[in-house]
Amino acid sequence: MARFCHERTSPERGGPIGIGEIVRTAADDSSVFPELVGLRRLDAVIKAAMPDELRSHCKIGRFTAGTLTLFAGSPVWAARLRYFAPTLLDRLAGRPGAPAIQAIRVRVLMPCPVNPSAKRTGPAISRDVSEYLRAAADCCGDARLTTVLLSLSRHFPG
Repeated sequence: MARFCHERTSPERGGPIGIGEIVRTAADDSSVFPELVGLRRLDAVIKAAMPDELRSHCKIGRFTAGTLTLFAGSPVWAARLRYFAPTLLDRLAGRPGAPAIQAIRVRVLMPCPVNPSAKRTGPAISRDVSEYLRAAADCCGDARLTTVLLSLSRHFPG
């Protein structure tokens, strides 16, 4: 079986180009992704119609069948976007370059963790909560529940 070999190489490394570089290069080429050009224009129109505090927490998702999907970075910003959606529809209605948007759908798009294989550590608890959990473990009659309560009480940093 023949090995796959990409024709293009990375000039700075002299080796093959990674998939990320290929996608970035293709994304800049409007002949490969023609709908991307339209979405970038729509994104500029939408961002211009938004208040500053929402603009940085919103990304355009897609526009299909009159429905615009926007992504927010957290549930809190998604709620604010949902409340702002009727105002945004009104602002976009008369703008040049804005398509006919009938509905706005808001979804939460949580950022990916930097290192997904890293062990997640929960937030530390206060001294009072730690003491309360130990006291509850002492009074508890169930051995499994006692073990869990004592384990939780150890999350106190000091």
